[in-house]
Amino acid sequence: MVLTYIPNTVNPLPSAAGTPFYMVVETSGSNAHHDAEKMDLFLQHVMDEGLVVDGTMAQDDTQAAGIWRVRECISEALKHAGAVYKYDVSLPTEDMYRYKGGGPVLNWVSLGDVFLAIKT
Repeated sequence: MVLTYIPNTVNPLPSAAGTPFYMVVETSGSNAHHDAEKMDLFLQHVMDEGLVVDGTMAQDDTQAAGIWRVRECISEALKHAGAVYKYDVSLPTEDMYRYKGGGPVLNWVSLGDVFLAIKT
């Protein structure tokens, strides 16, 4: 939805287009090389386990900003798409599918929080 309604946004994971969930993880540590190595191992592990379809790691601040721009423009894109009802809810992820109702649903997750936006 962001790519449709917000100019100058780029899909950071085109190979994962159409997947029901996306996740943005940001880390910060004292040794960038060590942090990247650990994140790469984590990403490989969750992909090997079948928990994640695809992933990317920003190689610089510009790429990181582009990924965060997609995440941060979700509310604006929803506004352009039409009437939006936003609710803060706490649900196990597997239960989110039961709350789709009759309209399209956009789900996004911030670590510790699950957001459900219903566009009708």
